[in-house]
Amino acid sequence: MYSWAKNIDKEVNEGRIQDFVEGGWGLRIQTPMDRGVNAPNSRSLALCGVNTRILNNKKQAVLHLATELNKVPILLILLQYKDMIDILQGGEHGRTALHIAAIYDFDECARILVKDFGASLKRACSNGYYPIHDAAKNASSKTMEVFLQFGESIGCSREEMISLFDAEGNLPLHSAVHGGDFKAVELCLKSGAKISTQQFDLSTPVHLACSQGALDIVRLMFNLQPSEKLVCLNSTDAQKMTPLHCAAMFDRCDVVQYLIDEGADLNVLDKEKRSPLLLAASRGGWKTKF
Repeated sequence: MYSWAKNIDKEVNEGRIQDFVEGGWGLRIQTPMDRGVNAPNSRSLALCGVNTRILNNKKQAVLHLATELNKVPILLILLQYKDMIDILQGGEHGRTALHIAAIYDFDECARILVKDFGASLKRACSNGYYPIHDAAKNASSKTMEVFLQFGESIGCSREEMISLFDAEGNLPLHSAVHGGDFKAVELCLKSGAKISTQQFDLSTPVHLACSQGALDIVRLMFNLQPSEKLVCLNSTDAQKMTPLHCAAMFDRCDVVQYLIDEGADLNVLDKEKRSPLLLAASRGGWKTKF
């Protein structure tokens, strides 16, 4: 790694990036002829063509590092040098700074990145995830709200934002259920996400929550969208399993009882001709009773 990249890491951690940029802290340009020449001020930095895209040994550019450390004052200083920074640059796994803010729920960093730096909400990482999916699956409900509000401000409805599929066919609601965060799930639902929506393997968010034994989330989904309840109870995934199959398979006895009370069919068969009871027995689900 270039020495100036190491220096940037140090200055970001200590919160002295403006001194580093403007005070000649050893920031060097990358041509063989000029390497080693200190840049005395921001104007000479621009003239020297400093390469802010260079990554440290953790595959972070300075913007990624400032965001991961939740250094809001540093981001505001870097904003003064916006024309020197590639806001769409990917680091590890192709994640942009906005993905990082989403993962750690650094909502103020996210707000600065989208509003001031112009970060894109529709830039996928190498794994095919948009920032809103990373926010949802990491239970980052504050950052999700930032994304949804900003989307509305530029003419993108909450319904459109909440309907983005990632590379695996997950909607943000699926990702939120995976993350197990009640508030993130609630936010998705109140923003227009439908609990009957199926991902590529045809499972609904209800299937996922039942597999995890997340009874509070199953109740939340049914309470907020009662008209969708019957559809979800009878919905089958690619293996022809209903949510009751999923709960029974993992011995989620409290979820099984709740689904039965809500009207789930006890006799429906999956692709292997197994009822929920037979599936529970075959998986050693002795706590589950029908």
